[in-house]
Amino acid sequence: MGKTRSRDKNNYFFRLHLCFIQHFLYFKRYFSYNAYLSTTRNYHYTMSFQAFLQDNNNMILFVAALALLGFLLYTEFQVFRSRGSTLTPVLLTQSVNAGAKLIDLRRPDDFRDGHIAGARNIQPNDLKNHIAGLGEKDDPIVLYCYRGSFSAKAVRQLKKAGFTNVAHLSGGINVWLQENLPLNKA
Repeated sequence: MGKTRSRDKNNYFFRLHLCFIQHFLYFKRYFSYNAYLSTTRNYHYTMSFQAFLQDNNNMILFVAALALLGFLLYTEFQVFRSRGSTLTPVLLTQSVNAGAKLIDLRRPDDFRDGHIAGARNIQPNDLKNHIAGLGEKDDPIVLYCYRGSFSAKAVRQLKKAGFTNVAHLSGGINVWLQENLPLNKA
């Protein structure tokens, strides 16, 4: 009885030792292979990239990745261009109190359901027709829509028309509602 326990114990340590040796040899091979790659690294990566591009499926994947990167850079550039013309709800309130004209670019039904006090409703498609009625080119104008995308485009449109003091509510009326700020019903 005593011999079987010691044999089991020895067998356990033998298996543990064997497992340790196997892992050691695996890591030794792994690190020696990486050492080999580090000496031939430039050749290795050049060939693998060429081989990657030679496969048509990989070429399509590569072009799609470049297109996605281009799209992301374009959207970041658009955000960067309109960075100086965005307002938070607090800054919008201060601008309106200082005399800025407030324009709501949402649908008339949504405007009637609730809008920021003092806002005037103009459709984004009709903005060109209402440019003459917006006042002087240096008057402060603040635009808002649902999420801020239409108003950002409208800011660029008004700046192209010569207006110098134009801004929009970043995040649109959704941010205004998240801040639990009041809406007027028409």
